[in-house]
Amino acid sequence: MAAVITEILKESRDYYRTLKQELVGKLLLNAGGSLVIKYIRGSEYLYIRKNIQKKRTDLYIGPKNEDILLNISEKLKSRKRNIEQLRKSKSAMKELRIDPSEIANENYVPSLRTLFERFEQEGLWDEGLQIIGSWCFIIYQNNFGVEFYPERTLDIDMAVNVPYKGKPVDLSKILKSMGFDEQFDYQSNSVRYRCNDFVVEFLQYQQGDGTKRKSGNDTQDLGITTQALPYLNILLSNPTILTARDLGRVCVPSMPAFVVHKLIVADCRKDAAKKIKDYKQVEAVCKTIIWNPKDITELTEIASSIHKTWCKKMIHSFQAMSEYVPESKGTERALALAGLI
Repeated sequence: MAAVITEILKESRDYYRTLKQELVGKLLLNAGGSLVIKYIRGSEYLYIRKNIQKKRTDLYIGPKNEDILLNISEKLKSRKRNIEQLRKSKSAMKELRIDPSEIANENYVPSLRTLFERFEQEGLWDEGLQIIGSWCFIIYQNNFGVEFYPERTLDIDMAVNVPYKGKPVDLSKILKSMGFDEQFDYQSNSVRYRCNDFVVEFLQYQQGDGTKRKSGNDTQDLGITTQALPYLNILLSNPTILTARDLGRVCVPSMPAFVVHKLIVADCRKDAAKKIKDYKQVEAVCKTIIWNPKDITELTEIASSIHKTWCKKMIHSFQAMSEYVPESKGTERALALAGLI
């Protein structure tokens, strides 16, 4: 009888651990806020109202549209339901006498915060490791007031300077010790690390202006195999280190570097859906940087420092942008202020 009770308790603990992980994952990607409708010159516009850096900020979504209105309203309601479920799951975990530190942990297991704190301990942010891709954009939204744009990926792309000049760190060993599985990608000849529902992949700059991925490169001082991509030096050369909400101290590319890189990459894409995603993110970031003269100055400096062919790609991409994202006034304004168009 005792053995049966022990097994039931174990199953209950496992159930609530899993439930809590899933709920926290959903909450990380579905940030909070309230839906606001503003009347401007006779038209209605949608905004998400959030507190960012202790300041109330209204993030522009777009003209009022019933489908968008219903979609966002449902997301906000879903978030409230998830928060309530999270509270109940924590309460159940307490009754099951699960360690309080595990209950208090508000991220994945292993948590992104724990993972990024380990990177910080090893000095990797200061040696050129950067969060790029979708999680980079999520950090912009949560910390710099960039307007709402839904993200559905949990994949984490990390860019690293190669040759790596810091102290040797076995990233593969660290990730494995935290529960990540090492997976070889035969198509790209690189290694990814998977845990639960998200994947970590390491990338490096591929010299030249080719648009095809090259085979993986062994980075011995980091114990990993990186994927080589063109144009990543634009991001790696312009880092921004900050203390991000819920994640701790991290490094991401500066927002002007993000804009330049995304425009160039979008110009190379054949997949229309990916082009649209790139352009929408560029537009969202540009609507923020046009209010910061330092960002505009940096945008000018980055554009003037890259190869002329790349700069032409960026301008060509902007000229094609309206075909995919008709509302691109923010990008137009940013490039004009930077003297690029």
